[in-house]
Amino acid sequence: MGICNIKRLIYMGAVLERVAGVGAFVVDPARPGQFAAVREREDKRATAKLRGMWAIPCETVEPGESHQSAAERIFREELQVKGLKDPDDLASIRLGACELSPGIVLHAYLIETAPGARLSLGSHSHEVDSPRWARIDEVLNLPLGNLSFRPGVFEVVTGYLAFKSSNSHFIPGVYRHYEVRNQIPQEVFDQLEVDARRIPVLSPIGVHLQPGLGLSA
Repeated sequence: MGICNIKRLIYMGAVLERVAGVGAFVVDPARPGQFAAVREREDKRATAKLRGMWAIPCETVEPGESHQSAAERIFREELQVKGLKDPDDLASIRLGACELSPGIVLHAYLIETAPGARLSLGSHSHEVDSPRWARIDEVLNLPLGNLSFRPGVFEVVTGYLAFKSSNSHFIPGVYRHYEVRNQIPQEVFDQLEVDARRIPVLSPIGVHLQPGLGLSA
């Protein structure tokens, strides 16, 4: 099933894809039951992420860009992996597609490395940090409502396990945003925006609160 077909499935499921992202589910045969994870450094409502969440490395697909090209950028900007098997064929094994928020769709691909791969940060270290090998059971055993991992990671992990158990009959799943496990409540982002307006800033004549509150000190 090619990229065009998985996009068609999303359309048939009444999902209007406004923005596409590509995610890399990186596994090392020397580390069974583990995958590469990075820690988010930004809060962003549109793409359902909070600072401190663990996620698979991902990139937004730019206009006119292929999923393969976006995957190549992942391994320059987000995560460098010493031991990639075939950098020219990164977007070949699809694990599924998750709508992170209305119209924002993450397409996840399986990336297998040579044994003993090593992880390091890419060039855009302001977006993510702390690359590590996370355990699959960390994700599977999280209770509902736990926000340790970014929305969509659970669905990608279960897609990977389904692929491994029967790859000849595997069909990538497509998940609407209300079907994605552990979505971040909108009230969390609302509170973050309120808190951001209350952060004091220094000025040449003293300390003032951020604009929007009508208060100063």
